[in-house]
Amino acid sequence: MKFLLSLSLLSLPCGVLSAETVASCVNTLSVDNDPNTCSASITETQINDGSTGSNIMLHLDHYHLQGGTSAVTLHATGDGGVAGCALVDTCQTQVTVNDIESPIIDCNSHVTYDLDSTLYTPLTASTLAISWYDNCDWNDITVHVPGGIPTFGCQDVGTMQQVTVEATDLAGNTATCDAYVDVQDAMYSCSPTIASCLATETFVADPGCCEKYIDQSDALDNGSTGEHLSFMMFNNMPRVGTTTIETEVNGFGGTDKCSTEVTVVDDQPPTIHCLGYAHYVDLTSATPLGPYDLAHASDNCYDTITPTSVSFQGGAVPTFGCADVDTTQTFTMVATDASGNTATCDQDITISDWSFSCNPTVASCVSDLTYDTDPGMCSKDLTGLENDLDNGSTGEAISKWIDYATADVGTSTKTLRVYGSNGSEQCTTDVTINDNEDPTISCYTDFYYDLTSYTRMTVDNVISSASDNCWSGLTKSIQGGVPSFTCADVGLTTTVTGVATDASGNTATCDTTVTVIDSYDNCNTPSVGNPTVASCVATKNYDADPSMCEKDIYSMDASTFDNGSTGDNIMISFPDWTNPKVGTTAISVQVHGDGGTDYCETQVTVNDIEPPTISCWDQSIDLVNYPFLNEGCMVSAYDNCDIYSPATISVDGGMPTFGCAHVGTPQTVTMIATDASGNTASCTLTVTVSDDTYSCSPTVASCVSAKTIETSQGSCYGSLTEDELNDGSTGLHLSFMQANTAPYLGTQTITTEVYGSAGSDHCETSLTVIDVEPPTITCHDYNYDVGGTAYFGAYTSFASTLASAYDNCWLYGTPADAVDFQGGEPTFGCADVGTVQPVTMTVTDDSGNTATCDSQITVSDDMYSCKPTVASCVSSLTYDADPGSCSKDLTNFVNDFDNGSTGESISKMLTNSWPYVGTESLTLEVTGYGSPYMDQCTTEVTIVDTEAPYISCVSDITYYVGMSAPLEYWDIISSWGDNCCGDTTTTLQANDVSFGCSDIDTTHTVTGVVTDGSGNTATCDVPVTVLDTTGCCAVIGTVPSPPPGPSPTRDEVNPPGPSPTGPSPTGSTQSNGDPHFTTWTNEHFEFHGQCDLVMMSDPSFADDIGLDVHLRTKLVRFWSYIKTAAIRIGNDILEIEGWSDANPARYWINYEYQGELNEIGGFPVTTTPRGGKERKYTIDLGSKYPGQFILVKVFKEFVSVKVMNGSEEAFGKTVGIVGDFKTGKTLARDGVTVIDHFAELGNEWQVLPSDNKLFH
Repeated sequence: MKFLLSLSLLSLPCGVLSAETVASCVNTLSVDNDPNTCSASITETQINDGSTGSNIMLHLDHYHLQGGTSAVTLHATGDGGVAGCALVDTCQTQVTVNDIESPIIDCNSHVTYDLDSTLYTPLTASTLAISWYDNCDWNDITVHVPGGIPTFGCQDVGTMQQVTVEATDLAGNTATCDAYVDVQDAMYSCSPTIASCLATETFVADPGCCEKYIDQSDALDNGSTGEHLSFMMFNNMPRVGTTTIETEVNGFGGTDKCSTEVTVVDDQPPTIHCLGYAHYVDLTSATPLGPYDLAHASDNCYDTITPTSVSFQGGAVPTFGCADVDTTQTFTMVATDASGNTATCDQDITISDWSFSCNPTVASCVSDLTYDTDPGMCSKDLTGLENDLDNGSTGEAISKWIDYATADVGTSTKTLRVYGSNGSEQCTTDVTINDNEDPTISCYTDFYYDLTSYTRMTVDNVISSASDNCWSGLTKSIQGGVPSFTCADVGLTTTVTGVATDASGNTATCDTTVTVIDSYDNCNTPSVGNPTVASCVATKNYDADPSMCEKDIYSMDASTFDNGSTGDNIMISFPDWTNPKVGTTAISVQVHGDGGTDYCETQVTVNDIEPPTISCWDQSIDLVNYPFLNEGCMVSAYDNCDIYSPATISVDGGMPTFGCAHVGTPQTVTMIATDASGNTASCTLTVTVSDDTYSCSPTVASCVSAKTIETSQGSCYGSLTEDELNDGSTGLHLSFMQANTAPYLGTQTITTEVYGSAGSDHCETSLTVIDVEPPTITCHDYNYDVGGTAYFGAYTSFASTLASAYDNCWLYGTPADAVDFQGGEPTFGCADVGTVQPVTMTVTDDSGNTATCDSQITVSDDMYSCKPTVASCVSSLTYDADPGSCSKDLTNFVNDFDNGSTGESISKMLTNSWPYVGTESLTLEVTGYGSPYMDQCTTEVTIVDTEAPYISCVSDITYYVGMSAPLEYWDIISSWGDNCCGDTTTTLQANDVSFGCSDIDTTHTVTGVVTDGSGNTATCDVPVTVLDTTGCCAVIGTVPSPPPGPSPTRDEVNPPGPSPTGPSPTGSTQSNGDPHFTTWTNEHFEFHGQCDLVMMSDPSFADDIGLDVHLRTKLVRFWSYIKTAAIRIGNDILEIEGWSDANPARYWINYEYQGELNEIGGFPVTTTPRGGKERKYTIDLGSKYPGQFILVKVFKEFVSVKVMNGSEEAFGKTVGIVGDFKTGKTLARDGVTVIDHFAELGNEWQVLPSDNKLFH
């Protein structure tokens, strides 16, 4: 029930009217629009033009007029001079509302424009301006560029060009903004790639290297032009010398090549190392002195230093003689590399004569020497007396010794052997040994000579013993002869002297006292019988007893010596007991008889028939070091008569001599021992003749003069065995060594050192190493892009990228020009795309050896240059605006625009997918993999508003005649709205609805009408009860005061809508500024009111950090919009408020106004201003939910929140006013009850005290 009251008056009878009520209006009125609206507010004062009456009250039927001209009725109510009476008069004024407010236009601060029309469509005013808005009608604004769209050229590339865009509304008001155009040349048609290289360039090789590493790929550039240039050098390590290097210049404008003659100079001296110690040179060595014996050299170009590159300073190899022996001389060695760089070092050479050729061994002896025998010896030991024999022998480190160092008495020739480092020699000396040593003698002290004992006195009765250093020839005798005694001497004592005489006449004596006795007293007894007469045989001949030098005769019968002795009772015996020695000895025979004793002698000859004993020992001699046999070391002999006369030793045939013919062959020598009796014995010994210094086998080198060999497998070096170059070298135990056993490709002189037992020698060979080994080539299967910029496409014009090669003689990788196409470089085009083309690659090494392989080239169009992106649009399309919206979301209608766009893997999008009601040109942007990758076309799109506005009327009205003003639409219509905000006309079906006395006590129906800008209407009816409480309709009477009624209220009622159970979730939801809500299933609805709403909430969001989105709406008359949005993620709260000007931004982060805003809940936040009235906040959820965003837009005072690409993983558990993600149902807080009435849904999801507090 609605009550309309103008005044509360007492009821009085009208009586006679004293003043007429007359309404008077101005004819026309012109007013300007209210700020930010297309309407103007007017007052009674502006319309009234002198209305008269008693106690009049003025009232207009419209206080708020839309733009244009419309009639306004002024109601004048007076009492005619009668208290309590109500008299009404009206008049009209034509009121024109002038739109004097300029539109609002916002330009794009960065518009990309490419000179290639295939990439971007030509500029239009609509692409230069982001948005435009007018207080009257957004769709009635003309946007253009004054003076026309400018054209741009190459001179503008890279600059930002300012373009002024003008917006004009229907009233002719204008506004301008400046767009900034970034002029680009994406295809770089203004910047073609042109390669320019230096014609020549010289570098110095890197330290320690034979190459120059060119680390900057543009080092050879000479002003190449193009855009975003990059350089690729196909040999960035050229070797010393001159090399042609090709540089490829790649730019956004294509690829070009150029080449440079690069010379790399080697200015680095080689490294030379002398031995660091003195080198010894022997004068007689068979090895000549070479410079490589003294110094070793290396070079950064290591293959250019060989042993022949090292020389003596001055060139000549020095020679030395005996005068240089034992001197140390310093020589400067020079190493020279292929570039002529040199290095030197000093080397000491000590000259030696290890074989002592300058100091040969020469023996020299004295002619004769005389010595006495050694004490107690019959000889002289000459050991240690070699220097006595020496008469100035010379040589190096000589030593001397004497053959048969024992010299017997007498004169003998002795040999002095002289050994030196340079061989041996001998000489002789006659050595005389004199025996000047007396014998040793001993006599008996007393000897009793008994005249009757039949004992004859002999020398042995006197001398008890005698010895001599020389036994041979020692004799014993009695001085003056053997004495004879008679009876006259009985009792007398006589001294007898014994004498010992040796062979040299040396004597010794001793005395014996001889006493003559006659024990049988024969001297006093006369003789009986015949006298005794002894007679002996004259001679006897015996052989010496075995192993003895005498004959035992005393064991014989003495009578065998008798030769007719006479006498009585004679007995024959030997008076002496000394056995005769070898030779002839007088043996005394005693004959004793009754007639006395007589003596006779027999010459006994003892013969030595026993040969001596001899033993031989094998001997070894060396022809140089020990060339002589030493007899004393060869044999030993013993004879039974040695004590008297040692056996003599001789060599059968004489002492032999040996030479080279005897080396290695055993030689037999017979030794003979001969005793004094001429008995002989012999033995043989073996002499091993050696040549330890190999004087019989000198080392003589002989090489082939020239030889050709092939390189070893996989190497650029040949391989020599030790004796491969030998050509009959002679010597003993030969071995071979080359100074270079791995000669490099080409011709060189190889020195072969021949080592033998007798020294070394060398010879030279001219060796040629040839390479017959083909290189190795490996092909690579590649993709060739006909567009020339993807994968290997930019490089396949170079053979080296299709094949890699290796050769045994490439020390530094593949030369840039080694690999080539067989038959020339192929070309490919669009016709070949998708095919595999075989290409034969070939490689040739420096020796002319070749190898080939096949590379399979897959021709592709990776940049899709054969499939350019071409956009094609239909000319026009018409759509109805989305329910509850003044625009159409064309996000899912992109394919409607396409009219056969072509390209590879194209995707399509509209640059503006939310056009408003009206007709505008929309751009379809087609993006593909082709070149150009993007194209655009346009379609004229008409969005038609077919949705009726929303209207809600009061339930009923009581109209009091005389007290109520005529009904206006706001009396009837409690609220209204339209999907196109601000574009509605609100009227009553009948103008100037008023009632009089005739209508008292009747009920009338008044219809309220809302018409939107597209002519859609909505109506609602209100019953009006007419009453007369003032008595104006009665002559006399009273009308009770109206009963008290409820205060005016507005019921906000939304028609029920269908339950959102059909479509599947779209992955996005949003709440726009004019509070239009979109569920997860893309269903739109409205809820008007001023309150805080829960858009969505999920405490488990992003691993339980939680998400809340709250919206705060603001009520303006009969509609509301979203003024503020607050978002909580985790512990962070971001609150964003709309404002008439988007600058500065109005936001709070964790309740701090304009605090530092980089992230919320760990998710990055970016803010983008778009002109002066629009700003965008993007929360990127991609770190947890790839590709998903929460987007908050602010346009002036309007705020919208939109979820982009939401997934069930992220938003599947959210609850709130936008419904359930999975089912799309609009559920109550209990999660079960479905609320289909949106007014109830809005009330259900108002923020409660139990919800999280987000707003500051």
